Amino acid sequence: DQTGIVTAISTGEAIITVNLGGGISATRRVKVVPVYADTIIITEPIETIAKGEEIQLEAILEPDNSEDQLIWESSDKTVASITRSGLLKGIKAGTATITVKSRNSDKSTSMEIEVKEVELESINPVLEYDTVMEGEQVQLTIEYNPPESTDDITLTYETSNESMATIDNYGKITARKAG
Repeated sequence: DQTGIVTAISTGEAIITVNLGGGISATRRVKVVPVYADTIIITEPIETIAKGEEIQLEAILEPDNSEDQLIWESSDKTVASITRSGLLKGIKAGTATITVKSRNSDKSTSMEIEVKEVELESINPVLEYDTVMEGEQVQLTIEYNPPESTDDITLTYETSNESMATIDNYGKITARKAG
């Protein structure tokens, strides 16, 4: 501007010319460099995640006009994985260190997480009605206790009397005859 203040607009180089008049001038090369992070902060750090659970992590850069790109990493991808965008997933029980770092500077921050397995304690078969009409079909649903169980569950169904009722591999019951 007219007072000699140079304002950086974008990364690159510019030549600034000062004219004094009477044919007197001077030039100066100015290099504009990007602003990189001084600090990286994980906005909502966590300590535990369940096996199979996914949580979106986020980080902020200071100063807020930083042009850095963030890189997320897991110290043990067999315990916890994390995508480039910060989506964390618990893989198996154990601990891992999650680190987010600047692509352009040496700044980083980390948090240790524990992946926990939640064991299934019981199941409860649920029917909308206890009485089924002959020829009618109803769906059996299963309630898991605790609901957040991380066990790999394969259900099998069977009936004690196929002449009265059958059940398929998906829990659909068909009432065959009254009794």
